[in-house]
Amino acid sequence: VVATKGHIRDLPKYSLAIDIKNSFEPKYETPKEKKETIDKLVNLSKNKENIFLASDNDREGEAIAYHVSEIIKEKNDQNLNFKRIVFNEITKPAILNALENPGEIDVKKVDSQKARRVLDRLVGYQVSPILWKKVLKGISAGRVQTVALRYIVEREEERENFKPTPYWPIYATVEKKYKFELKKIDDKPYDNKEIKQKEEAENRINNPDKLKEGKIDSLTITSSSAKNIPPFVTSTLQQTAFRLFNYSPKRTMSIAQKLYEGVSVRNEQKGLITYMRTDSVRVSQIAVSQVKNFISENYGSNMVQAISNYQSDSKNVQDAHEAIRPTDVFLKPEDLKNYLSKEEYNIYAIIWERFVSAFMKPPVYKNLTIKMTARNMLFEIKFKSVVEKNSLQILNLLKPDSKDEEFPNFKEGDIVKITDIEIIEKMTEPPARYDEALLIKKLKDEGIGRPSTYATILDILYNRNYVVKENKKLVPTEVGKLTVNFLKKYFADIFDYGFTAKMEENLDKIEEGKLKYLDVMTDFYSRFEPLIKSTDKMESLKEKLIVKTGLKCEKCGGDMLIRQSKNGQFLGCSNYPNCTNTKALSYGVCPKCNKGFVVKRYFKNKTFFGCSTYPKCDFITNKKLDLMKCPKCGSFMYNDENKKAIICLNPECDYKIEIEKNDL
Repeated sequence: VVATKGHIRDLPKYSLAIDIKNSFEPKYETPKEKKETIDKLVNLSKNKENIFLASDNDREGEAIAYHVSEIIKEKNDQNLNFKRIVFNEITKPAILNALENPGEIDVKKVDSQKARRVLDRLVGYQVSPILWKKVLKGISAGRVQTVALRYIVEREEERENFKPTPYWPIYATVEKKYKFELKKIDDKPYDNKEIKQKEEAENRINNPDKLKEGKIDSLTITSSSAKNIPPFVTSTLQQTAFRLFNYSPKRTMSIAQKLYEGVSVRNEQKGLITYMRTDSVRVSQIAVSQVKNFISENYGSNMVQAISNYQSDSKNVQDAHEAIRPTDVFLKPEDLKNYLSKEEYNIYAIIWERFVSAFMKPPVYKNLTIKMTARNMLFEIKFKSVVEKNSLQILNLLKPDSKDEEFPNFKEGDIVKITDIEIIEKMTEPPARYDEALLIKKLKDEGIGRPSTYATILDILYNRNYVVKENKKLVPTEVGKLTVNFLKKYFADIFDYGFTAKMEENLDKIEEGKLKYLDVMTDFYSRFEPLIKSTDKMESLKEKLIVKTGLKCEKCGGDMLIRQSKNGQFLGCSNYPNCTNTKALSYGVCPKCNKGFVVKRYFKNKTFFGCSTYPKCDFITNKKLDLMKCPKCGSFMYNDENKKAIICLNPECDYKIEIEKNDL
């Protein structure tokens, strides 16, 4: 068994490597670091009856299998017999079943991967140089990343253009405990958004201070049952892990990868979950039988929900995969606690809980609506309580926030005391910024990107300094805003939401055999080529990133300007490149006391950074702090010249960016 550790052949890093005139054929190369692996593969393949290719069961995995077979054929003149095997879990039964039922390499799936790779290369390598000339050196465009950034930028523009308006809900507190909301006056609905001033709301009630009692008009009890939620797919796992544990999509996938590949449990290596890059909610019939047996044995047969399986309702689903589930549902999270790290336990536990609850009877609730009349007004209050816990029994980390409320002992016709009337001014709120979970949901809902790309998209947006995090929300930088506005103006068709989703559909259709690689590429390039040939007509936005400060350069007397690099803002001399004087704008608030500011200090010819309130605060670091803040956690970044990277100072954060020369 030999692991290729990713792609064994790929496009070169520093050239387009697409022969556009020759049917868009990619010019692959083999990385130097893969030579040893290739030699091993070639040697092992000699005189073998069968060679089994067991890369991941997705487009990238199919391409890896194809390239491995092609390289071995080139270097081995024997008549070799290649077999393609796939499995959704790394367990002995699954692998034995795959070996007993081998298939062939799916050339259509390989073509689909090739199309995605070539499309991304054409867009990235032909649009990015235009951005360097017209916006900022070192930034990039991407077929999917730019559309994701566009969502963030346009949401920010919505927020900036939003004008809040007041509204005035009215509440009557009964028996000092229960807050009823005003619903009607004179049998007409009370629209609190029509009210412009508090006095107007008071006039609607007419002497609210004298409103002292009401009458219970009706009590209506209904029952409701929650819906079963399907097992996780990639996007919902990433969203839930972010919401519960603040794990980034990349971190979640890294943890899930470990659980998929296997951990040591009682001296045995066990793959604990199925393949984690999937958009299918379908479950194998064997697993369905297993989970129903588990529920029946542990909670009673009456707890088993009458669901045969789940079906994905999206037309873009690659349904060869299963949903993400435990490989052995009888391995409960608490059974594995001593064998898993905290992060691994958290991810395994929510996968297990989601899977089991998907096949259990959902909870049943009793709902109570109480209506109270007071003068000519109708007030209302609602309660909810759990009647049957059902699947709530097994939920721990995934336990819903809804409270099990105690119902009041009111009866119809009761006269009750109104102890307070509240007229509360509230303001309409702008649409919420995207966080990582909401952005992934948006991309998934709109058919943009696929399970293997969500985490990568976010990483690129951070690394290019297009977005930063503020209170876990994604906020576009000035560079991000200008980039989107430039590309919307000059490449509107290419970075259009609908067109991007359509291209994802076309990739699926290539895999399904409904479209040909060359037809898709030709159609795309006929729209794309005229745009990249009209750069002379494109306006430069570079000046919009430069801000005058009124400060003078102490080295040459020039103006100090706020300039922009791809890593953030800094002070630079207007006489650059003749004068290379630069300064940090600010290192920000002290992370220890949150009162002082981090400043550069000197001691015995050595430089360090400390709090301006020293000795009241003893924060100190000898790391070479950088201007930018970490876009993932908000901490300071430092420049590590040995590692040639700018790294987050927070030991719990893994964010870093490589340093490139000529960043100005």
